[in-house]
Amino acid sequence: MMHPVSISDESFHALLKIIESVMVLSVKFKLALRGVLYETTFERDSRILQSGRVQDTVWLLLTGLAREIRLDEHSFKERTSWFWLAGDFLCTSSSFFSRDASERTIEILERSRVVLISYQDWHLLMDSFNETELLTEKLRRSCDKARLQHAGEIKHLDTESRYLSHRKLIEHLSTRTKQMFIADMMGMAPDTLGRLKRKYAGLR
Repeated sequence: MMHPVSISDESFHALLKIIESVMVLSVKFKLALRGVLYETTFERDSRILQSGRVQDTVWLLLTGLAREIRLDEHSFKERTSWFWLAGDFLCTSSSFFSRDASERTIEILERSRVVLISYQDWHLLMDSFNETELLTEKLRRSCDKARLQHAGEIKHLDTESRYLSHRKLIEHLSTRTKQMFIADMMGMAPDTLGRLKRKYAGLR
């Protein structure tokens, strides 16, 4: 990891665009927020959060790719449970906000540039600005909504329907990471994913 530096104008505006798609912020809050934001770059294969540890930092992925890893309770093998793309907050099931030990690991899959804020600084914002609590809840709800929808699809849709529902994302990820990681996240075997990719290859 490169040493964190104060956030640049470009990165701050990118962050605001994402946050204000969820909630409009006051000018005073924006100024205070900027003062506690930093950015850095993580190299490929970095594990920036290990399961069992409390997440003390939350990251916004500006560029790059990351995955969430869970340990299969039966085989004890690592499984990919989520991907984060540019514009996503790296947070494992809201563990940053709940202060619970994370049950997941975060691994960087490509050299990635991130904006970061510590829990301590976020908590100080909560003490000073009432809107911080509402923003926290909205961000948590946004993260949880996507995960709940995905879990519902795994439970209720057959593998082919899941593939077709996420075909664009799968094709995008296929050029950037391992097929077994994508298959894990989609709740199917790698061979099944390969067969479906061949079946629908060339179709738009």
